[in-house]
This record gives sequence, C-alpha cells and structure tokens, in this order.
Amino acid sequence: MKWWDGDVPPALEASDAALELEESPAAILLKGRLLDVQGQAADAAIWYEKARAGSRDAPSRSLLDLRLAVISATERRPEALADLAKTRSVEASRRTASVLALLGYPTAAIALLQERGGSAASYVDQVRLANWAMAARDSSGATSFAWRAFQDAHNGADQRYALALMIEAFRSAGDLMSAARFLAAQPSSPEVEQARLDLLLELGKYDEAITLVDRSREDKIRQQLPRILKISGRETEAEAEYRRLLQAHPQEPQWYDDLATLYLKQGRRNEATVLYSRFFETNRDRIDVLTGGARRMIAMGLGDEARARLEEIAEDPNLAVPIKQFLAEEALEQGRNTEAEALLAELQRLRPADVSLLMEVSDDYERLGRKDQALNVLAGLEASGQILDYDQQLHMADLAFGLGRPEEALVRWRKLWNQSDTPARKSYLRRQIIKGASRLRQLDELAAELERRIDGETNARNDLDLLVEIRISQQDDIRARSAVERYATKGRMSETERLEQLAAIHSRLHQYAALDEDLSRLAEADPENADVHLRRLIVNTLSHPIEGKGEADRTRRVEELLARLRETAGQDDVENARFAAGVYAAAGMTDRAVEQYRRVVALAPADMDSLLELTSLLGRSGRRREAVALLQYEVESTDDPALLSAAISGLLDVLSSDPEAPAEQRVPADLVQASLAWAKRTVLERMIGGDDNARLFSLLGDVAQQRGEFGLQLRALEATMPTAGNQRADTLRQLIALTSERKPDANGAGDSSQKVMFARRLIALQQPLPPKVYANLAQALLEEGDLAGAERAFALMEDVEGLVNPDKLREDAYARSGHPDLALGAYKMAPRRGQDVSDPNFKGAVPIEQAGEQGDSAKR
Repeated sequence: MKWWDGDVPPALEASDAALELEESPAAILLKGRLLDVQGQAADAAIWYEKARAGSRDAPSRSLLDLRLAVISATERRPEALADLAKTRSVEASRRTASVLALLGYPTAAIALLQERGGSAASYVDQVRLANWAMAARDSSGATSFAWRAFQDAHNGADQRYALALMIEAFRSAGDLMSAARFLAAQPSSPEVEQARLDLLLELGKYDEAITLVDRSREDKIRQQLPRILKISGRETEAEAEYRRLLQAHPQEPQWYDDLATLYLKQGRRNEATVLYSRFFETNRDRIDVLTGGARRMIAMGLGDEARARLEEIAEDPNLAVPIKQFLAEEALEQGRNTEAEALLAELQRLRPADVSLLMEVSDDYERLGRKDQALNVLAGLEASGQILDYDQQLHMADLAFGLGRPEEALVRWRKLWNQSDTPARKSYLRRQIIKGASRLRQLDELAAELERRIDGETNARNDLDLLVEIRISQQDDIRARSAVERYATKGRMSETERLEQLAAIHSRLHQYAALDEDLSRLAEADPENADVHLRRLIVNTLSHPIEGKGEADRTRRVEELLARLRETAGQDDVENARFAAGVYAAAGMTDRAVEQYRRVVALAPADMDSLLELTSLLGRSGRRREAVALLQYEVESTDDPALLSAAISGLLDVLSSDPEAPAEQRVPADLVQASLAWAKRTVLERMIGGDDNARLFSLLGDVAQQRGEFGLQLRALEATMPTAGNQRADTLRQLIALTSERKPDANGAGDSSQKVMFARRLIALQQPLPPKVYANLAQALLEEGDLAGAERAFALMEDVEGLVNPDKLREDAYARSGHPDLALGAYKMAPRRGQDVSDPNFKGAVPIEQAGEQGDSAKR
C-alpha cells in the first residue's frame, strides 16, 4: 500500500518488517521490485534470485529468469540473455536477438538468430542480420544477408532497400568495383539495373554505364541516357538523344525542358525559343501543359517569349480565359501590377456572369491592393441576381468597412444577422455591428431602435440579443437586465431562458456574486440540466472568491455544491471525483486535487488519464519522487501494452526539467538516472516478452534520448526499418535528422558518416519527396565528396508547379559545399529561374568569382 501511495522508502521498511515475520516468495519478490525501481539493480537481482528459488509458479519463475537476464545484459554480460533465449521459443529468440543488437552486441545477436532462427528466415530477418553485420564490421556477412533479403523481397521497394544495404556493405569494405561486378553477374531486373547503373556512375565508368543503358529494355533506365551523357561531358550526344526522345514522345514536356536547359547553358537562346515554339504547337489543346511549359520558360528567363506565344494562343476563344488567367497570375507574381489589372478587366469583359471566375478576379484585385475593385466585382455579381453565400456576403461587408464605407457595411452585417442562426456567426456579427455603429456614432440610436422593436414585436429575440450585446459593450448592466426583464414579462421567454440571459450578462461584466445567484436559481428552475448549472457554479465559486469569505468558507461551499451535484446528477463516484479533481487543480488547490485524483485511481485503476493528471500535478508541485513511484507501480502492475506505454511516457514527462531552471527546481539527478535505468530495463524486458515491438522501439528511443544514450536512440529507430513498409522513407528522414549536426546544447550528437549512409538508402528508395529534401541529401553527399550520389539525388527532384526551383536548389548545394566550379554553369543560367540579373540579391557573382571568371562577374 505504501508503494501504491507513491512512498517507496516506507514501503521498503514495511517489506523488511514482513520478511522478519516470514520470508514468503511474495514478500521476497516485493523487496526485489522495490530495490529495482530505485535503481539498485544489483541488490534487486539478489532478491530476485531468492524469489526464483522459492517460487513454485512456472510463469513467475520464467519472468524472473528474464528479468535477471536483462539486468545482466545491461551490466555488460550479454551471454545471460543469449543462454536464456536458447531455452525458449524461436520467436522469443528472435526478439532476444533484437534486444542484444539494441544493447550494442551485434555479433551475439547474429549468432543467436542464425542458431535459433531456423531455415525459414524471412526478408525482415535478413535485413536485420545485414544491419547487425554492418554494425559488427562484417562487410562480407552484411553483403550476403542483404542479397538474400533482396531475393526474399516481394516488391520493388523492399528490393531497392535490400540492394542499398548490400552496396553499403561493399562500400564499407572499400570495394565498390566488386559490387558492380557482382550485380553484372545477376539476372537482370529494373532494380538491379538501376543499382548497377548508379554504381558505374559513382565509379566514373561512363562508357560501361552508357552501354548498360543502351542495352536496357526498361524505359526508365533508357531515359537516363541524356543525363549520363551530360555528366560525362558528351553534350553533343546528349543533344542527339534528347532529339530522339522528342521524336518518340513529342508531347512530353520534360524533354523540351531538358534540351532547352542544355541550349541555354551553351548560350543558344534562339534555339531554345524555337524548341518551345514546337512545344506550344504540339500541345496546343492541352491548357495545363501549356501553362506549365510557359511557367518553366519564364523561370528560364524566356518570359517575353512565353507570354508572346500565350497571347497568340489566347486568340482562340476557347482558350482565351484560362490563358489570360494564367497571364494575370504570372503578372501578379512578378509585380507587374498595371498589366495584371488590365488582364483582370479583360477577364471580367469575357465572362461577366462566371461566378467562379469572378470570385478569383475579386481575390486577385485584393492581392493588388485594389479592394474597391474587388468589392465592385462582387457587387456586380450580386446585382445580376447571383446568389452569394454567407462567407461571400460577409467578405463584402468587411471590404466595405475597410474602404471607409461603414454605412454600407452596417447594412450588410445587419442583414446577415437576421439570416444567421449559428452561435459562432451570431457572435462575430454582433461584434461587427457594434464596431460599425460605433464608427458611425449610432450605437445609442441603434439601441433605441432595438428597444422599440422589442416593445412592439411579438418575436424579437434576435433584437434582444443584439441590444444586450450593445449594453454589455457600454458596461451598462442595468439597461441590459432591464431589456431582458421587459422581454420576459411579455411571456416571450421561459424562466430558464431568462436566467441564462442574466447569467450571460453577469458573467461578461464580471459580476460573479450575481452570477452565483443566477446559476443557483437555474439549477432549481431547470432540473433536467441541473448538473450542468452546478458544475458552472462550482467553477465560478473556485475561480472567484466570495467577497468577505476566506479559503475555508470557499472550500466548504464547494464541498456542499459537490454533494448537491452527486445527489442531482446521479453520477458514480469516479465521475464526481474526476470532476472535483479537475476544478480543484484549475483553482490551484493542489492538495485537494491530488486527494480527488487518488480517489479516481483507487476506484478506477485503468483510468490512465487520471493517473497521468495526478502524476503531472505532483511533478509540478515538487513531489516528483511520489509521482515516479506511482507510475512505476502502474508499470509493474499492468499487462496492457497501451497502459505500459502511457505510464512510461508519463514517467519521462515527470523526469524532464528545464536545464536553465534554478537548481532547486530541477529534477534530482539521482532520481533521473535511477528511474531511467529501470525504465530502460523494463522496456527491454517487455520487448523480449512479446509486447508490441513497434510501440516499444519508439518508447526505448525516448528513454535513450533522455538518458543521453545517442547510440541506443539511433539503434532503436533503425530497428524499425525492416518492418517499416510504406513508412520507410519517413523513418529514414528521422534517422537523417537524428544524425545531422547538432548544436552544442542539443541532446545527441551529429554523425556525418551515418547521415550520408541513411541519405543513400533514402535516395535508393526513389520515393516522391519535396525537392528540398533531396537537395539537402545531395549537399550532405557533396560534403563527403560523393558527386555521383549527389547527382542521383538531384535527378529525383521535381518542380512543383513552379513553386520550387530545382535548378536553384542544385546551384546552392554545390556552392555551399565548396564546389563553385560545378555551380558555375547553373549560376550562369540563374536568371532563367525567375532571378533578374538586376536583383541586388542575385548570388551569381559569388561562385563565378570563386571559379576565377572575374570578367563575367564584373559584367553582372
């Protein structure tokens, strides 16, 4: 019971007293557990041994064997786990092997899995073995395991990942040529061909790479030939290949773009322009393709040519509107406002009744800062009989107000007020109406009008609500209440509605004594919802002290209300205690809140949310040891993986503290280290026991991070890779982030070699990812001197509808990584991606000077 109360030292004393009376197995085991949670693993092991010897329960002995083996393994004696695994099932042995690898014993993990895994090793097993072999610096074994994984894979993604592991193993042995020869001897497949091609390019074997591409039957492989020809300096052959591809695929934009890029790099601007003329003719009826091509031309510095071609196409009435829309958007983006405004006017002329188009035109006018024109477009639609929705009408009112036309805005807001029936809309419109009337100095006039309507009409609830809001804004509680009472006396609202309205007034005007009275009356007048009113009353009482009453009076009042709530609501003790705990905590009455949360936990042991609220509250109030003990008790008591995960996550939260906080506010170091060491052993034990490994790997990583065990944190995340499936790319990105360079005060440390290793794996997956991701991977590879790997990453970048400039990302990566000579060609073409050479921020001069071309730089 002492441990359950969160007080471990007295619990230990009680267990010692019990052991003096009788050394029962249960008492011996309890003593071991209490020592264990305090971080005294060696002493705990002695008592676990005694409990093991005295127990006749097979499951208990099995659990103790596992616990003792985990303690030994974390104390640098991995053989204890390996020996135990040999007495258990194949699945238990697999899980144990994973734990050995996590603890940094990859050789022992391999030996155990090979001995106990049997002949039916799966793709997952082979990938794990390959990773462990690399960790053990056994490149030959890693190569073999990775190739078997490739052979066991059931889809291309798994095959590509296995090949990435295999090549990584060859690279670690410094023998990529052997990897290329090995792949050349294997049966051909798209994955094998791509891996081999990448290797040949990395090795600079361009002739062999070109031969491989020429002989390939895979379109995806053959289409890489121009890139390879350019990399190898064979631009004439690359040009010929682009022409061949254009002949075969005349509507494919990529080949036009790539050939135009080559022309521009060589200074052949006219030929690039002629090429795009062919593109426009070939794709004349494909508006999306045309505008996409025009956007890329503009980005390449061929904006005038692109706009001229689009203007010609716009002469076709069927294409005029989408073309002019594109040109207007492009002019807006480039800041050519006069041109944009003229195009918007033309669109209005072409489609005077197209609601969807004119809404976009109105938005574009706003982007130009022409709110008057934006409002005129919407007003024209309204005048033509078009039905505008609530948001559009509201926007018109807001535009009118912003343009200094509060009369018009007020009329529109009031019209919407009378049509609206949702609380959120009503609330917003009330504020806007009062703002407009105040601007016009008509607030009193509006209030008088509303009072007349209330006195004269039989159903004027809308008017009453607005009138009350006006009086509240004027801080006039007397006239606000008077309006409600006059309306109520005419029988237009029930007693409950009257009291609700009065309560709202008193709450808004911070008249809490009056609010207390309103809520008390509501609980009597509205028995069906009495519990709701009483809860509000309790919160009001706790939040706002009663004038002339002390803390004891307030507490007594709350207790009375809680008792009344229990009688009225018919709720069970758990619900009442949970609510009471919440309100006490919100009011800062920590001791009372803790007491109520303890009741909840006692009555509902599976209520993890309440336990976490309790331990969080204890932690914030400086009672961290108590909070830790409660969470440890929960972990020791539950078999539910979800509850276990929640409890350990709660433990990590309690143990975390701001390193910049004063020493007295930080968590004691001895508590942190002892509790985290215990948490680590617990998670490892559950892993071997067969709990949800995906959840536990994440949990172990969190524990390792808080302990500062960067290696374990990394291994825990990497261990999820074999089963990551569609999430593999996301996991690799996390690994890359984890191994990236860290600031001195960050938890963990960067490791550039591992970062590059994970980057290569991610590139090998060929997943569609944001261009900036691949640009960052390419830069990491460039910094390691892997230019071919960087080019593979660059080749995977895609322009996202002109929103991202892949060429610019490529240029910057080369320049930042100290390769100005490679950045030079692209920087010479920087204006083609929308960068005007007159722009003072243009960075082209920097790499040009570094490359020694001072004259060209000076011209810029």
